[in-house]
Amino acid sequence: MQVAAPLMIAGSLIQGVGGLAAGRKTAAAEKANARAVLEEGNAQEQEVRRASREAMGQQIGAQAESGFMVGTGTALDSLKESAVNAEMDILNVRRKAAAEAAVHRQRAKQAKLQGWMSLVEGVTGAAGAAAGAYGGKKAIAEQYGTSGASGVVASRRLDYATPIGPSGWNRGP
Repeated sequence: MQVAAPLMIAGSLIQGVGGLAAGRKTAAAEKANARAVLEEGNAQEQEVRRASREAMGQQIGAQAESGFMVGTGTALDSLKESAVNAEMDILNVRRKAAAEAAVHRQRAKQAKLQGWMSLVEGVTGAAGAAAGAYGGKKAIAEQYGTSGASGVVASRRLDYATPIGPSGWNRGP
């Protein structure tokens, strides 16, 4: 137990720190994904604007070619409707990008929290391992007559090898 306890403590701490690092890395990746989604949404928005301008230009050209008075009456209503539809498409693109970015930001928050919880779990596990090691050592000391956690043999004689401290072993009578 004396050798295993420090390994258990170190293992718990390393696992906790590793979980924190992984959570931070995942959070950074999710934030980058959120930025990428917003940038892609902006690019799509610009493409919708370009396509709508092109379509409205063709619509005006077709109206003029067919003999309608451009910019009046039904022709104007048709252009206004096209402009409204284009703006609705743009709003849908923005809303979709914002919602997807919000999902990535929420995942980033969850990853950060999970990393911190992993660290807390590691520290708690290390504390538990340390307490278990101390409690086990104390129980052995009480059972076999050693004094406290130091491992020094008390006045009671032992019939087999027990630790007496860093200097050696008690080989019995």
